[in-house]
Amino acid sequence: MRLRSLPVLIVVALAVTSCNNSSDDASKSATIGTDSSPLEPEEIGKSETLNGEYDNHWFFAHDANFNTLAIGKVMVIDAGAKSRNYRGAFDAAQFASFVQSPLRNELYVAETYYSRGTRGDRTDTLTIYDRDTLKPVSEVLLPNNNRAQNVTQKAALSLTGNGKFALVYTFTPATGVAVIDLDSRKVVNEVDTGGCILAYPAGPQGFASLCGDGTMASFNLGNSGEVAQRGESKPFNDIDKNPLFTMSTAVGDVVYFPSFEGYLQGVRLGEKAPAPLDKWYFAKGSDRKPSGWQMVSGDSGGLVYVLMRANAKPGDHKSGGGEVWVLDPEVRKIVRKIKLVENSVSIEVSHGDEPLMLVTNGSMALDVYDLQTDKKVRTIGGFAAAMPLVLHAFESGK
Repeated sequence: MRLRSLPVLIVVALAVTSCNNSSDDASKSATIGTDSSPLEPEEIGKSETLNGEYDNHWFFAHDANFNTLAIGKVMVIDAGAKSRNYRGAFDAAQFASFVQSPLRNELYVAETYYSRGTRGDRTDTLTIYDRDTLKPVSEVLLPNNNRAQNVTQKAALSLTGNGKFALVYTFTPATGVAVIDLDSRKVVNEVDTGGCILAYPAGPQGFASLCGDGTMASFNLGNSGEVAQRGESKPFNDIDKNPLFTMSTAVGDVVYFPSFEGYLQGVRLGEKAPAPLDKWYFAKGSDRKPSGWQMVSGDSGGLVYVLMRANAKPGDHKSGGGEVWVLDPEVRKIVRKIKLVENSVSIEVSHGDEPLMLVTNGSMALDVYDLQTDKKVRTIGGFAAAMPLVLHAFESGK
């Protein structure tokens, strides 16, 4: 019993001792106990704006985040910096699509939300972000809520060449393209593309789509977003035997598509019907074939870069590869072959002088290659990216 009473005696002793303190101390104690004034807010983080810091070595890395689709994002990456490569991020939900404007200080994300997170009422939007603050400044509701939720790729959202219209690929399963006027922030048309998919910019104010019969259709738009002229190419895409990837890169008005078996198909896009160029079988006789998620890119000098897989077999077209072949489509020459340090799935080349190549490797980190030496100079990781599969080089518009 005495052991049980000991703590009580100590507390009493402490209380008696405190009563013997000076009156000033007692006053301070009373003040501390009764002061109800609010505490000053504590700064726990700092948000900075980019304020035009973008340069030609910056990229947007779209993290599709297959494991948690509702919280996908687009990250801003400075690939040229030796540190602080991760400069910010913004939301891109539910197999979103992303495009940047080289003419406006804006970024665009076509995305989908559900009222209960992963279920409930569906809302499709084109969300418009300020490029410097990465904050949403406006949104356009897609009234039919029919944005195509295909696995992320570039041509699911694009801009017309003059920057007037945003083009959102739709699927119900009928295929179409929603046309959004970026000045009025309104959907002004939905074009029925009749079995043709995606939207590749064509001419100043139009787009083209790949069709299921091996052709390519074009749609020139009037100033109100209406279809002013429609065109169609002759068949050139052998979908059954040697199909084209839907990923492409543009050199001037020519869009280049690699095929599964290793030829390069150029298509000239303008205000007239798409005009396919002669095929170039650049991988003929090689066991390497194009492979990856984003397996093609291009630089400002007109060269085309293709990610190639060794000992490629049917079904390997998404597996990625360990080499990048640099092609000059104008003279039909393989300029050089770049060996990667590991198997990778996506590539993107920066614009301007002294280009860098950003590569998504098999660990989903980002490798940076200096294209003056074709050597890896750094790996960018540690930013909680799940799947940065689609890469966009910064476009300055200058």
